[in-house]
Amino acid sequence: MTSKRIFINGRVLTMDPRGSIASAFGILGDRFCAVGSDEDLLKQADRDAEVVNLGGRMVVPGFIESHSHLSLYAMTLLQADCKTPPNRSIEDVKSRLGERARGLKPGQWFKGWGYDNTLIEEKRHLTRKDLDEAVPDHPVFVSHSSGHLAYVNSPRPGHRRDLQEHPPTRRRPDP
Repeated sequence: MTSKRIFINGRVLTMDPRGSIASAFGILGDRFCAVGSDEDLLKQADRDAEVVNLGGRMVVPGFIESHSHLSLYAMTLLQADCKTPPNRSIEDVKSRLGERARGLKPGQWFKGWGYDNTLIEEKRHLTRKDLDEAVPDHPVFVSHSSGHLAYVNSPRPGHRRDLQEHPPTRRRPDP
């Protein structure tokens, strides 16, 4: 090995089947050329190799974001699933929203995602009435699968008052 850059004193996630953590790695050009202990890599390095002390920081494999919206997907895991499938009808979606609302304090906002009017049996958009019936005690925001459309229910007496008494600010974003 003739590493031109050696990174030591780190926690290097190797992704091998055992889940090993190494302390050092070497780079030649734009490629990893070695992974192991600080001592092993320093012994094998060129005399003119640059040594970088990672100060105990974690190193994980790089990810190339190919427009898959990984962070958006992560956010959907916290929202009601309104996709088709598993939902076949608007009643299924309403049921799913009702399930998500259970356990929330009355008036607490939540989101649903993935509704697609072209795949649902009724072949129509959600209405305010649908959402009011599904979750009468909670403001809800349901995004369309396209990401370019959303559905919301009617404001309730408590919802509007809350926004009037506590308007959005830099510290308190708009719900």
